Amino acid sequence: MSITYHKKQFLIDGKPRLLLFAEFHYYRTSPDKWQEKIDLIKASGVHGIASYIPWLIHEYHENDFDFEGRYHPENNLIGFLDLIAQNDLYFIARPGPFIMAEMKNDGIPFWVYEKYPDVVPVSWFNKPSTTVTLDYLAPDFLRLSKRYYSKVIPIISKHQYPEGNTLAIQLDNEIGMLPWVSNNPDLTDNVLTDFYQYLVDTYDHHLGKRYSFIHTPMDDFIEHVRFPQQEYVHKLHQDLGQYNRIRYSRYVEYLADYATEYGFDKGLFVINIHGCSAGRAVPYPIGISQLYQSYRNKPRFISGSDHYLRDVDVPHFTDAYILNRLTEASNGEDQPLTSLEFSAGDGDYGNSYSSRYKTSRIDFMTRMFVALNNRILNYYSFVGGRNYRLEDNLDDGNNRIATTGEEHGFAAPISPNGEKSYTWLRMQDVMHLVRAHENHLATQSLVDDGLEYVFDPDYFMTEYHTPNLDNEIFHNLEMHRSWDMWDNVLKPLLLLNYHFKATNIKDDPLTPQSVLLVPSARFMSQESQQKIVNHLQQGGKMILFGEVPQYDLEYNPCTLIQDYLELKNPHYFEPKGYRFRPSIIAKNLAEGRAELHRNYYQTFSVENPSSVFFEVYHNHQACGFHIKKDMSESIVITTRYRADLELYKRFMDTLGVSRHMHHDYELYHGIFMAKTVNDDGVEYNHLLNLDDFDKSFTLHDDKEYPIVLESGRALLMAKNLPISTDTTVLYSTNELVSFDSNEITIQLMGPSFTMEIESTRNIICDDPYVEITKQGTHYVVHKQQRLYDETVVKIQIQ
Repeated sequence: MSITYHKKQFLIDGKPRLLLFAEFHYYRTSPDKWQEKIDLIKASGVHGIASYIPWLIHEYHENDFDFEGRYHPENNLIGFLDLIAQNDLYFIARPGPFIMAEMKNDGIPFWVYEKYPDVVPVSWFNKPSTTVTLDYLAPDFLRLSKRYYSKVIPIISKHQYPEGNTLAIQLDNEIGMLPWVSNNPDLTDNVLTDFYQYLVDTYDHHLGKRYSFIHTPMDDFIEHVRFPQQEYVHKLHQDLGQYNRIRYSRYVEYLADYATEYGFDKGLFVINIHGCSAGRAVPYPIGISQLYQSYRNKPRFISGSDHYLRDVDVPHFTDAYILNRLTEASNGEDQPLTSLEFSAGDGDYGNSYSSRYKTSRIDFMTRMFVALNNRILNYYSFVGGRNYRLEDNLDDGNNRIATTGEEHGFAAPISPNGEKSYTWLRMQDVMHLVRAHENHLATQSLVDDGLEYVFDPDYFMTEYHTPNLDNEIFHNLEMHRSWDMWDNVLKPLLLLNYHFKATNIKDDPLTPQSVLLVPSARFMSQESQQKIVNHLQQGGKMILFGEVPQYDLEYNPCTLIQDYLELKNPHYFEPKGYRFRPSIIAKNLAEGRAELHRNYYQTFSVENPSSVFFEVYHNHQACGFHIKKDMSESIVITTRYRADLELYKRFMDTLGVSRHMHHDYELYHGIFMAKTVNDDGVEYNHLLNLDDFDKSFTLHDDKEYPIVLESGRALLMAKNLPISTDTTVLYSTNELVSFDSNEITIQLMGPSFTMEIESTRNIICDDPYVEITKQGTHYVVHKQQRLYDETVVKIQIQ
């Protein structure tokens, strides 16, 4: 009996599982209300509960631990874990040391800062950090963390699977986030002494050429890092970034060793990846870049996304897709996708009606994350609660454990007062749907179309930049690495139903003969440029969007891609005042597209004028190219061109890319579709209507299927689904919300539906508008008319 993973599947005792969890902070609810909240949680359809475990409250005074509720009844972690076990629910523990969760000090006890000032970082210009972050590898912090783990881990391990119900421990939380968002890297003497040794080990006798000050006394070295100069700042940013990734990985290994030493030796370790901001996932790859070395290909380790996306609609659905594709690219070959903070709120985080998500949001997010092969979803935060007061006067205005006031989790599906949110029913429906299909969804894999998004983790190694110095590399990478590419290239491809995987170009080989989707800045490492050129030389294809690189990531000239493409004489947009409106003209391959005002371009000259498809109106310089060379073919766009679906369909046809599935609803688009399959031949088509109006269309797959998607609704279309040993649903144009060997329940959508069944038994239905025809063991079930108040139809198997 074991918990493990294999080929992207999460396995319990060898059986693939797709598990749903609810985040419930026990310390924010009175113990006499725990069971009441757990009953609501169970009714939603989840398999288990997850919770942070705050060091702050359990060791409020140094070396005085309370896990029984001696000081506050809410501290009774032992009783809470026993209660979860009694309710036959799985558990994921999140004991920190850092937990965030709006806790004061992000969950670290106050005395750590007061008694051990050496663990508190300084940063640029010798200034103190502006956040509550600590030096993860400071000897005192590691010692104190180990002592805390020595107390809390045995309590968790008592319930470790298979003897108990605890499947995993999340190690710390959002590691590296605080220094990133504040632009305050940890630059303590301890960190920089270790950083110096890293440089010596990495560069050996070449180090003196890299940094002229390297052989000065340690105090001088520290001064040069804290007060960088322009002459070496680009090298320093690269080295400090690479070092911190190793540093975070070492920190995680310490915590994992502590947890194992104190009894958690069978379950999994999870690393939470942070990075969403303002309702989008654009900065999320920074979190991947910071942390992927902490979990990638490490036994017992998996990653978990932490996302807060505004919506799953036409403007935003791409973020959910890309977030998952990039996380998967950062994982090892076997490691499955999970989401440890699967944002479940209604958006009103301030309890002021300032935001109100649609009910379709949580439904669509669940469906998309399942379609994109997530195996664990932890709905966060699921239950609101109350932040109790601490006994000491903190002189901070309220003396409570958290920064959100008395109540916490206003936006949760279960409010602080125990009331269900307006999102509850829609969320419950999709959870029960996932549970009904879990055995088959747990083994599904997304089908792509031979497109490969090139993800370079070092493009997102920009969490720190030195104030008051030239940060051109930082700004240029930020401009080209994600936002424009996601919104103007990937979005039209997904709306056209072209699917892509992502590949970590730094650590993994590119797929031979694939069509690369390359977000490209003026700066790209020599290694990445060479991999792309090698791919093209071997007959690969490419769409490059942004700029053709001119330098590596340390500002050394590097034009491998430009040289291969035989592009010459690069020029850049020069602002000429606010009245000047540079415009892009389409020609040749892009013929027929309207002239478009754009505020940025990079231009080149080429030998063959017919290869140019975009040029700048006022100077006739080229910024869009269709280049064939040897066996390769490239589409190169060096202006911020818009999300033009018709043009990208033309590009796909030109590059010979075909879709495995598409629809004919081309007037307004707004349909997300994905196909997943497993080794047993079970397939699912996952369809979302991203708009608030009904859509009728034909789905072109292995055959043509008439589909109706109502306003803001979705369809999980099962194919070759075994209901029992003698009955298989070949397909259904409406959703199977539940099924067993005797009955199938279908959620109605649209005026009619059709399904085909293969069965050696009799298929009947008492609905007078359902017609069933039989030929041998093959049944066609067709509902011709739907009454106004009908929501489901039941098919009996006799």
